[in-house]
Amino acid sequence: MCWPGRIAGGGVHNGLASVIDLAPTFAEVAGIQKPSKMVGHSLLPVLKDPSLPGREFIFAERNWHNADEHIRCVRTRTHKLITNAYLDRPFGHPADCSRSPSWKDLLAAKAGGRITGDQLQIFRVPRPAVELYEAANDPGEFHNLADQPASSGIRKRLEQALETWRQQTKDFPASRRRRADNVDRVTGVKFTRTIGPLVKEGKPKPLR
Repeated sequence: MCWPGRIAGGGVHNGLASVIDLAPTFAEVAGIQKPSKMVGHSLLPVLKDPSLPGREFIFAERNWHNADEHIRCVRTRTHKLITNAYLDRPFGHPADCSRSPSWKDLLAAKAGGRITGDQLQIFRVPRPAVELYEAANDPGEFHNLADQPASSGIRKRLEQALETWRQQTKDFPASRRRRADNVDRVTGVKFTRTIGPLVKEGKPKPLR
C-alpha cells in the first residue's frame, strides 16, 4: 500500500488486524469522526509505521451458513483456539462448496478410499470440543494440541481471552438462535431453498 505524503510504499506489518478495523480506518482517512458504537481501531498508525504492534487477539465466529454452527475462535500471532458446539454433527459445509471442482474431487477421493488422513479430519464425527493449533508450524491446522499437557498454559490463556470477548460482545449460548440446515452437511448440496425460522431456544425442526 502506498499513499504519497501519508504512507510510504513497501512496508510490511507482521502483526494482527481484524476486519472490524477497516471501517474505522476508512473513517479516519476520510476525516470522519468514528461513531461511538464502532468497536474497531484505525489501522492508519500501523500503515504509517509497520513496526508498531498489532492486536494481541483477534476473534471470529461462525453461525448459520446453510448449516447450523456455533463456532468461536481466538487467534494470536502464534496460536489459534477454536471451540465447537454441535459435536455430534459433521462440520457443516456451505452450499458454496458443492459447486467447487476441488470439493467434488475431495468427495470423490473420499468415496474411492484415496483420501489422506489429514483430509479426512474435516469429515470426522464426533468433532473435538476444543481445537488448538500452532500457526507457524501447522498452518493447515492438522495437529490439535488442545489436550497436550505442554499446551495447557496457552490453551487456558486463549480460553480466558475468548470468554472475556464473549461477555463483552454479549454472545449467545449454543442452545439459542438456532436454525435448521438446508444443505447436506457433508456434500454441501442444498436439499431445499427454504431458510428455516430462527429458533430462540432449543433444537430446530429439520426442514423437509
